[in-house]
Amino acid sequence: MLTRVTTWPAFSSHTPSTHYLFTSLQRRPFVVPLACYQSRSLGDPGDGEKGTFTLPAEEAVDSITCVTDTTKLGYSYPGFSGLNIRNANTVRDAILASIIRMYGSLVFGVLVSFQPTLNFAVISVHRIWEWTALIEFKEFDLRCSFSVLLFLGEVPENPDEWLIAPNYIGSHSAFVNRFVPLNNAIAEYSRLDSFEPEVVEPYLKELKWRVQKLDREPAELSSLEVSVIGTPLTLPPGATTPVAGKSHHYNGITSGRCGGCRNA
Repeated sequence: MLTRVTTWPAFSSHTPSTHYLFTSLQRRPFVVPLACYQSRSLGDPGDGEKGTFTLPAEEAVDSITCVTDTTKLGYSYPGFSGLNIRNANTVRDAILASIIRMYGSLVFGVLVSFQPTLNFAVISVHRIWEWTALIEFKEFDLRCSFSVLLFLGEVPENPDEWLIAPNYIGSHSAFVNRFVPLNNAIAEYSRLDSFEPEVVEPYLKELKWRVQKLDREPAELSSLEVSVIGTPLTLPPGATTPVAGKSHHYNGITSGRCGGCRNA
């Protein structure tokens, strides 16, 4: 996911036309300080929508918007010392090299590392499917803080055990993590030999969810809609990052269930 964020709108957390990649990354520790600064000071390009800590609602955010210079925050990046920051290609390649070094050898190597039985023929033809759960709801539906928790398989009856259940695979809280990655959980729990749709789609019927308030009490969320998206990733010869194809919505995985997809 980090290797596929190539534009500011895609990195943004509020622009309606994006896939909210930034919010999916916010739970990574290195993003938290940047998330705070980006959300409260810079805002997002285009319409300011609800506004930020320093910008009023509906104010345009563009190249001439008056915002604080980030150098005042005292950021230091010793790993990029001597880098020609005026050369966009050089900066991009250096950042990509750091991402791969710190977080894994591309998506193809990372995903298969969890399950030895995965079909390596898929890797040899340089294609693999990325699966994500899309969670949508009205932000202020419950008038309190809450999270939507995802599980693969049966959910413990005791809400106190939800967050520590072995098959708990991720969550979505208001404003954060709208997309929950599923590949790692599929590889770890499913015993499947491929990420291809005809193999994964039936298994993801095991995807379940619960809504939990901050005090761990369960809740009902009438506006909740959980759906599943599959995106083919390819690695062209000589490419250093995977290329995402057209995403497909697999509505039948969750439709017909309370809080599932409303479009069968």
